[in-house]
Amino acid sequence: MALAHDRHTVLALTEGVTDPAQLASALGGQGFDVIGAGSIGDALRLLTGRPTDAVMLPLSPAGRDTCAAIRSVDHLRTIPILMIAPLDEPRLVADAIESGADDCAPSSADPIGVAARLRARIRRARAGDARRSAEAATAARVVADKERELSALNYAVSHDLRAPLRAIDGFSHIVLEEGGETVSAKHRDYLQRICNATHEMSQLIDDLLQLSRVGRAELRRGAVNLSELARRAAQDLQTRSNRAVEVVVEEGLVVEADRRLMQIVMEQLLDNSWKFTTGTAAPRIECCAQPAGRDTVFVVRDNGVGFDMKRADKLFQPFQRLHGPAEFPGTGIGLAVVRRIIDRHGGRVWAEARAGQGATFLFTVPTAVSAAGPVSL
Repeated sequence: MALAHDRHTVLALTEGVTDPAQLASALGGQGFDVIGAGSIGDALRLLTGRPTDAVMLPLSPAGRDTCAAIRSVDHLRTIPILMIAPLDEPRLVADAIESGADDCAPSSADPIGVAARLRARIRRARAGDARRSAEAATAARVVADKERELSALNYAVSHDLRAPLRAIDGFSHIVLEEGGETVSAKHRDYLQRICNATHEMSQLIDDLLQLSRVGRAELRRGAVNLSELARRAAQDLQTRSNRAVEVVVEEGLVVEADRRLMQIVMEQLLDNSWKFTTGTAAPRIECCAQPAGRDTVFVVRDNGVGFDMKRADKLFQPFQRLHGPAEFPGTGIGLAVVRRIIDRHGGRVWAEARAGQGATFLFTVPTAVSAAGPVSL
């Protein structure tokens, strides 16, 4: 007789079982508490509602369907399932295993043997659970260690690397300002190049830090008005620039997302379009949305220089630029930041363009909705 503290709970599908009470009694004497389920729905409800160590099903259409239903539920995929076959034949054992069961026993088997099979499967499942828990704990520690390393690197980049840059820039300006006529035009040009390089390096540091932070920031989802974010980004660009750019923003572009991160997305996309419409006779940027099945595709379109789609695979990779720094300034990080944010929201981002005919950037975020009505800025 099994001791009380060794008892296990097993769910048994009673559909097709001649005498469920006899089954419960037989296994009860071997240390098992049997819960009867009359249907697939009953089985799933009982398994979800109370701790269960194993499942016993008849090798029948109902048993196979119940097995498939159990295996389709994430937190039930590892629960041991034993199927009871009408005959002791190898082909039926194979049939049970192919149906998703862990083991099979003939209906003529002694209750002691069935109980032994169940206990063996329960031990194996618990060992697997313990191993997975240990692996998960190890993975969590590795992630935590990496987070600490990244935090330390971010601190070093944002503080330790900036100090020498400030010194280089500061002393270069002192020489330029105090050197007077003793500094030749050639050497003044060299010093100015040093100052420009330190500014570019400082901007690159800022962009790298942003790329790192958006990949680690906690997502706080809520209703975000992309129309409002686009208008603010455009107004900021117009304040900082003396260019006249027509910006048209569709009203009611709403998405369920992290507001801070989506603000970065809109700022980067608007800034990108603003930059690459430089030199366009009548620059125009449009922010809108278009339905695509169950998704809403958000669009930022411009009539700037565009690019060759043969090189589009490099577009969202860090440090990959389709235009040289002499043509357009930048570090090549902005679109990589956009992609990382959209990826974190479970969406996707891509671009369509033709050289000399503008570019269109499109992205989706699950659960997004939109409404029409353009407003020009």
